[in-house]
Amino acid sequence: LKDGKAAFAKPGGAAAGRRELWPMLVEKAYAKLKGTYGMIDGGLPEKALEELTGRVPRVRDAAGVSIKELAAWSARGDAVVIDTPFSLLELWWPSASVWRTPKYRSQNFVTNHCYWIHRVDVERGLVVLANPWGRRYKLVVLTEEEFQRRASRVSVVRLDDSPLKSGG
Repeated sequence: LKDGKAAFAKPGGAAAGRRELWPMLVEKAYAKLKGTYGMIDGGLPEKALEELTGRVPRVRDAAGVSIKELAAWSARGDAVVIDTPFSLLELWWPSASVWRTPKYRSQNFVTNHCYWIHRVDVERGLVVLANPWGRRYKLVVLTEEEFQRRASRVSVVRLDDSPLKSGG
């Protein structure tokens, strides 16, 4: 908690009229594992996926990932994380952030950030991404071309009964 509120994850969803707490519990457990919440602010999504699942993610450049691949991973129930380009300038000078331009702000597509797949519409050639910061952020709807151009990398962990990594 930070000032009496969840530091990063917020209660989400409304399953049977109840708010889901699992994102906050997973975040709390991960922060405990790393030592503090400050230790999980930022970093590489594939590292977090590996530590949370015990499996080594496959990381691909988003420019080479098709809508059909995203749909297949999503349908199979894989953990898929999309990250956006890293902006060193934004870290030093937040007001210069590229995502503050109307093109990015209208989509709520933030640099130095990760998204998860909300849904994929192969017929229409669209991928819909959700921001883990919560429902107050609009879903990001991208064509396959926009996805390949604007996203940076895709990390995928297959969550089935295949063996865990050594020691995991």
